Amino acid sequence: MNQNYAHYFLLLTANSGFRNFPHSRIMAALVVQDIRAFMNSTTSVFPDDFLNFSTSQFPEPVTVPESLQTTRVIVQNVLTPVVATVGLLGNILNILVLFQPSMRTSTNVYLLVLSLADSVFLLFNLILSILDCRKRDLTDSAYHFNPYGRFLSNYSGNVAVWVTVVFTVERYIAVCHPINGKVWCTVSRAKLASTAVTVLVMANTVPTVFELEVVDTETGPRCSSTPFARSYGYEIGYSWWYVTVFTFIPLVFLTIFNTVLIRALFLASRKREQMALISTSRQHHKSNGKEHNRKTANSLHVSHSVSQCQISENFSSFHTSDKSSPSAASVSLTKKRQSRRFSREQNKVTLLLVTIVMIFLLCQLPWTALFLYKTYLSGNNLDDSSTAIKIAGNICNLLGLINASVNFYLYSCFSKRFRRTLAKLIMFWRRKNSSPTTV
Repeated sequence: MNQNYAHYFLLLTANSGFRNFPHSRIMAALVVQDIRAFMNSTTSVFPDDFLNFSTSQFPEPVTVPESLQTTRVIVQNVLTPVVATVGLLGNILNILVLFQPSMRTSTNVYLLVLSLADSVFLLFNLILSILDCRKRDLTDSAYHFNPYGRFLSNYSGNVAVWVTVVFTVERYIAVCHPINGKVWCTVSRAKLASTAVTVLVMANTVPTVFELEVVDTETGPRCSSTPFARSYGYEIGYSWWYVTVFTFIPLVFLTIFNTVLIRALFLASRKREQMALISTSRQHHKSNGKEHNRKTANSLHVSHSVSQCQISENFSSFHTSDKSSPSAASVSLTKKRQSRRFSREQNKVTLLLVTIVMIFLLCQLPWTALFLYKTYLSGNNLDDSSTAIKIAGNICNLLGLINASVNFYLYSCFSKRFRRTLAKLIMFWRRKNSSPTTV
């Protein structure tokens, strides 16, 4: 990385229009002379430009391009509340289903934690979109809520990222190292790993609580950056640490392990096709063998010199073997079916994870690319706040919300057990509501 970037880099909040790779950390690389002009900006997750609200020295631009204005109305005022609300309802259903005793597996522990994190993220992003610091008519308590709301949004988003990473590693162990998977892929270890993730993410996200403060101005309270957040060491050191831990490292892990899992799914699919061909071939040979035996039996003549006792003895022996043989064959067939069913279920779980990670990457990679592009522009003293970049920032924010909202539909699509459990819950609620109440 160019050494000049170390002097120019500053990690800011959502006013840049970008959210962190996890879900909510907004970053922008700014040249030093621009830092002071933008330090006292809004803390809302969704605004896409640097607006000053703590002093009158840097007023909001009077004119906003029509294209940007239209994008803000559509994305921030229409799509954001709709997507966040729908996603929140879906994640609540996820939590209710995954809490059921029949759904307690190591996989579902991770999915449950992911649903909880996404729910918190969507809830606080929805609140922050309403309690936007750019607004002048908010109550004092609303301004004071912003720093903590932004922290909870950051924290839950970061938890979601690392839970996805740990879940991906767990699937890798289960698929590629099944013997070790019996030891490592357990419910207790999944709970332990999830707890460790929440604690470590908390430790790395807590400093963001102290980035913002509410100051009184002539026009009322405003959100402003604290001296701690403006310190050079924090701007440079913690900023790069944050983006490395919650952006680049997860991106590398997810890309590598997801590629391995996709390859494993492809090989498993080929193996199933080969086994199906072998099974068809065996059935064909058996059919031909039976036809040959039938013709041979018709051509033979039973000797009249065989005694009735011998016939009876032979018949008894045949009957005994015939009685025991199907039992062994039935057990073998049952085991094979159970093995195939288990293999199919494992492949579905792996496919579900691969789909989750693919959607995750598709929704977050645009932000990463835009962030790197802004870093390049800022490091070379080029304009990094054009209308096109702000529009792209709005779209990246929306993609992050979509990513946190789609898991319910993925679970419903890939998991038959999830659908059955959800159906049972709905039937239970219906019976409970329709049952007559007695006084």
